[in-house]
Amino acid sequence: MSNATAALDSLFIAGKTLIFCDDTDMVEPPQPGYASNIRLLAGVVLPSEKYAEVASTMTSKLGDLGVTEFHATEIVNPNKDSSWYQISYENRIAAFGLLREFVLDAVTGGYYLQLPADQYNALRVQAQEIGKVSVGHKHALKRVFLRALFERFAPSEKPVAIVLDQDTPLTVPRVENMNGGEFLVGGGPISASSISIPGLQLADMFAYCIARYLRKQKILQHGTGSAFDMIAAETLGGMYPNVKHLLNKEV
Repeated sequence: MSNATAALDSLFIAGKTLIFCDDTDMVEPPQPGYASNIRLLAGVVLPSEKYAEVASTMTSKLGDLGVTEFHATEIVNPNKDSSWYQISYENRIAAFGLLREFVLDAVTGGYYLQLPADQYNALRVQAQEIGKVSVGHKHALKRVFLRALFERFAPSEKPVAIVLDQDTPLTVPRVENMNGGEFLVGGGPISASSISIPGLQLADMFAYCIARYLRKQKILQHGTGSAFDMIAAETLGGMYPNVKHLLNKEV
């Protein structure tokens, strides 16, 4: 058994703080006045006691529905290759609402960080006046995101695990070696497939709700949003005030 697999198995043991992280991209400006090509990383925090409970319930519900995972984009707008495509519109709304309840029941906090591509390019030009910058937009944001999480959670008295949705398909979970992450369960952040990790499906919901709320904010203000829009907004509203920008130093 690999270190990553053993670490993931240990997430169901009481006494740990768990952070599951996912990403989303907003290629078009979410609304007028916003930048385009925004990369957003988001993480949900929950105690391992709650995770053991919610993960079991999520797995059972997936079996009842006959689908592989709770993936927000597929629930809302499935393509023909998705296992959600055969699920009725009404049942997909119900499933999206169920996912909201999973998040609100188990998650104790959420963190996010975003970076538009143009802003990164400008920062990279400035940084290269000092030395060569070898990382691209997505990897740079991921590095800052993780280091900010390390800074916040390294002082924790409880063991802390950070699990990331895989950047590229992995046959087995992998521990990522990163300076400052040695304190984590497994010795570093763990990359894994969301299909096998219910916590990553909660993180996907959180990231999706942030992006959808930004896109649909004006519609929601006029009370004309769809059922999916309302559930996304209710998810974020239910998490308030425990949704925080990672570069905000206020704990």
